Amino acid sequence: MLAWLAMHRSFRLFLIVAIFAAGIGSRLAGAYFARLGTYLFSEDLIVLHDAAQFALEGKDVYAITLQTWPINQFLAYPAGILWMSVGMLELSSFTGISFLYTAQSFATAFDTTIAILVLMALRSEPFYRKIMGLLLAFFNPFLFWNTVYAVKPEDTFMLALTLGALCLLEMSKFGKASVVMGVALASKPFPVLLLPYFVYRIAAGRRKRCILYLAAAFATASLPYIVTEPVSYLTASFLVHVSRPAESEIRNPFIGLLTLRPDLATHILVLAILLAVIALIYLEFSGVDSYTFTFLMAFAFVSFYWVAGQQYFTWFVPFVIVSVLKRMGHDQVSESLR
Repeated sequence: MLAWLAMHRSFRLFLIVAIFAAGIGSRLAGAYFARLGTYLFSEDLIVLHDAAQFALEGKDVYAITLQTWPINQFLAYPAGILWMSVGMLELSSFTGISFLYTAQSFATAFDTTIAILVLMALRSEPFYRKIMGLLLAFFNPFLFWNTVYAVKPEDTFMLALTLGALCLLEMSKFGKASVVMGVALASKPFPVLLLPYFVYRIAAGRRKRCILYLAAAFATASLPYIVTEPVSYLTASFLVHVSRPAESEIRNPFIGLLTLRPDLATHILVLAILLAVIALIYLEFSGVDSYTFTFLMAFAFVSFYWVAGQQYFTWFVPFVIVSVLKRMGHDQVSESLR
């Protein structure tokens, strides 16, 4: 009976649809019940709202970031996040739905996209692994908390783009992968850590053209700031994170202890440790698949960057799911479930 259920195409489709419905429904239900109590959404959501408002008013958002940094940390993300926020604000104004609910809807959509991409990454794996991947993508506490309680769509936006680029890379669709990675670079600084590996994995004969695709996609997503104010834009989006102070409430539990002594020498030390770990990963693990490499890089960042925001713990989730399930031995389950 179990073998028939696993093999029957209609049942497989029903099971996949049911998991998607449960994953999306649980987020909507969680959002409803969260409103009944004290709701602790991220302060970043207020920043996204204000940044979008300023952009629509024609103000230079990144000049404001540099003027207030680090006392008042305004938008320190590339323009992809800014334009996502503008879209949320415009949709909120058009529909009359609050910015909070709109942001939560966007985050749910990005979570769903991640689940679809996990399924795509596991397309050649046995059916039971696809089901495990979907369940882990939808019902892990990190992404669920990020969407329902923290309401941080910017992180799942970046994750969906990065995972999409890696899926295309593994399928040898290098041009499309480069375009998606270019947009991912314009969402958050984390994909920058993957850039040398990503370029290295592109076929040598297509590498130069794909680098141009990547750069063009990044520049397009970064308009108009990459043209009008390139120095302030790149500084506010990327370089400020090198000198970011470690606030006590989000200090890394390990390496962040060193920042209890906030002097230049200590900051250089913790930065050197992070860079050394990144270099070690490149030296020892450049030959692994892109999902495993990205998991290792995300885990290293969370472990050795001196700031450890709650949302950082979502960054390795989809990649470790795919990496582990693709590496599981085929002899660990019955042949009837494949």
